[in-house]
Amino acid sequence: MAVIRVGVVGANPQAGWARGAHMPVFAALPQFELTAVATRNAASAEAAATAWGARHAFDDPAALAASPDVDLVVISVRAPSHFDVALAAIEQGKHLLCEWPVGSNLAQTRGIVERAAAAGVRAFAVLQARAAPPAVHARALIAEGYVGRIYSASIHAAFPTWGNPIASAYSADVAAGVNVLTIAGGHGLDLATFVVDQDVVDIAGVESHLRREVKAADTGETVPFTAPDQFACVGSLASGAALSAHIVGASLSSRHFQLRIIGDAGELTIDADGMPEIAPLRLSGTRDPAQAPSPIPVPDSRYLVPGVEGSALNVAHLYRQVADDLASGSRTAPDLASALKTRALLDAVQRSAAGMGRIVLE
Repeated sequence: MAVIRVGVVGANPQAGWARGAHMPVFAALPQFELTAVATRNAASAEAAATAWGARHAFDDPAALAASPDVDLVVISVRAPSHFDVALAAIEQGKHLLCEWPVGSNLAQTRGIVERAAAAGVRAFAVLQARAAPPAVHARALIAEGYVGRIYSASIHAAFPTWGNPIASAYSADVAAGVNVLTIAGGHGLDLATFVVDQDVVDIAGVESHLRREVKAADTGETVPFTAPDQFACVGSLASGAALSAHIVGASLSSRHFQLRIIGDAGELTIDADGMPEIAPLRLSGTRDPAQAPSPIPVPDSRYLVPGVEGSALNVAHLYRQVADDLASGSRTAPDLASALKTRALLDAVQRSAAGMGRIVLE
């Protein structure tokens, strides 16, 4: 495959995640060409095509997927719509790149994975924290023995995103699948398992549901709140090391994330002033018992996409991995099979929190 022709579903030029995270990538990476966009109606689709320089505008994602000028369908719409758009792409034999959490629940994620595999198309997930240069460097350091034998990987984080007011009305509904567990937990736990290069084998979790209604910032309305306020979990990695996480979604003002990995030869910490898939990551560590952790510079060679910043930085590095995978058949970008593992982990936390005790993952 030469230049990869991209169609973006959810390319609203006025609002939405794609505007800041996806669109800057196409100017920075010559491996891609934006050829088509789709939004909810013809007028906004035409406006998006004009704004982003796409040749085709659609108000139907299935029509975009059917276009002969599209090789890769990017799904950047709300989670409840992921499943139908993904199936439309797969039915047309198109590769796809789907925003996390890849559907509203585990069954939808598994369904997309199975259908993509049966159709022989490559399916990727926007789990962009693992593409961040500091995360890639941390994984390499651990592989080289920086921390030695891993004893534990622990996450602590707090964000106001799911506070009062909550960012969006639809995310107050747990059935939508977009809440502190699935988003903050999904990106955070996926980053942890990527950096240590181990799967989780068992998990136990708790959730708190302290609020019954919240005000929605996007609509100004007070809506029922059925999603969790926060969650905590503890489990085992494949090596026997401990994994733990406590993520608060209703912090009054704090925006922080920390992943700390402790081994018998050293420690590494990845932290950020915000959610790890978006905020710039910092890497620090120590191998000296007498020295506190200090910043670890990330080599310039880890930064593969110049000219991008903000929410587009990690996404651009993920796209670079996707381009390499499609060109060579390699498997460096997070695909939906790996995303399914993270989704199954979150489902196990939910089931454990509902009273099922410690869950052994398959």
